[in-house]
Amino acid sequence: MSTSHIINANDADDSIIGSKSEENRLKAEWTRMFLEGNGFEYILNVFMTKPLSTSEGLFDLKHMAFLLKLLRIFLMAAFSTSAESSIYDATLLITRKGSALSPEDSTSP
Repeated sequence: MSTSHIINANDADDSIIGSKSEENRLKAEWTRMFLEGNGFEYILNVFMTKPLSTSEGLFDLKHMAFLLKLLRIFLMAAFSTSAESSIYDATLLITRKGSALSPEDSTSP
């Protein structure tokens, strides 16, 4: 293998690291702008004011599930930043224990 191949491989590794760094920077910037723009409050308000009915269509159910997922992501991120909060650890424990249950176990009381 020639020296030029080694240099080119190193350049590729640097560009991958650079792109991950750039991706993380963009994610952090988007999150900052989302929170500063009251995005979390908006999602929470949409979730809290959305009427529930048993005859909701598939789109409405998927919309509600998506809102719940967004709320969970931001709440878990907030809980994870507090060194004094045991809520994050408790929810992780519950999540792990719930995912370890088989379908038969999850239906039993």
